[in-house]
Amino acid sequence: MLFGILLILATAADLFLEGYTPLHLFFIALGLALIANGLNILNFKPLFKSEKIAAFSSALTKLAIAGLLVLLYLFASASFTTPDQQIGRQLARAHDLENRKDYVQAYSVLNDTATKNPDDATIKNELADLYLIQKRNDEAVALLNNVLSSHPGDKQAGYNLAEYYTAVKQYNSAKDEGRLLIQYNPHFAPGYEALGDAYWAAGDLTRSIVYYKLAARENPSAVSTYIKLGISYGQTHSYGEALTALQTAKGLTRDESQLAAIEADLQQLRQEIDASANNSQAAEANNAEEEIYNAIK
Repeated sequence: MLFGILLILATAADLFLEGYTPLHLFFIALGLALIANGLNILNFKPLFKSEKIAAFSSALTKLAIAGLLVLLYLFASASFTTPDQQIGRQLARAHDLENRKDYVQAYSVLNDTATKNPDDATIKNELADLYLIQKRNDEAVALLNNVLSSHPGDKQAGYNLAEYYTAVKQYNSAKDEGRLLIQYNPHFAPGYEALGDAYWAAGDLTRSIVYYKLAARENPSAVSTYIKLGISYGQTHSYGEALTALQTAKGLTRDESQLAAIEADLQQLRQEIDASANNSQAAEANNAEEEIYNAIK
């Protein structure tokens, strides 16, 4: 019975530190079962004089002891972790919940962690990401601006804000955020890519190519940058550069979904090149016919 009580107390302590998991429910149920078992044994019920019940009681006690040791280890490890490690564990837990689309519980974890660590920019950025997933755009923008007011040049906040403004077609705001981001972080490749995205969405392909090239210079292994660069070159009919950029992207990845997308872009580009060549041949033929006609006339 004592082990049952200790098991429940240890579970409650770990629950407070780490948050709920199904394992906590199992340990609590095990503790209650052990307490009930102990009370029955103390009452000397005839049923518990059988060898099977005695064996069950012994097995239950051993299981409870093992569970108690596990919880004591978890409790001790949580007690001696640094604040950054604790935050990292909570962020990992929130990411797992988001991957399972349990956004309500993920919000609860992030909000609780943000309340305990009000000056941590990483938590606020993660919470803002969750707001964007939930379409709580005004709250997300307010939180990102809050981060930037206390941490000017914060990479994640600046990038997310620039991309958000591009997504909602506020291109001037997107460009402003992008410029500010690379002003604080002149070697931050995603900052240049965000500016390229803003100019591309606004229809300024020339400047989008410039910023994608700058992003590629800062991070030559960024697959997404070369894909965007290839698409932009293709839209300006610079087919040689487009092919080079897309082939570079293809050589940088082994991800099957990315490879399939790049191959589709290459196929479309080849079709555009063929169509352009045919149009050029047709134009040359028309010019030749016109010259012959004028000469005969």
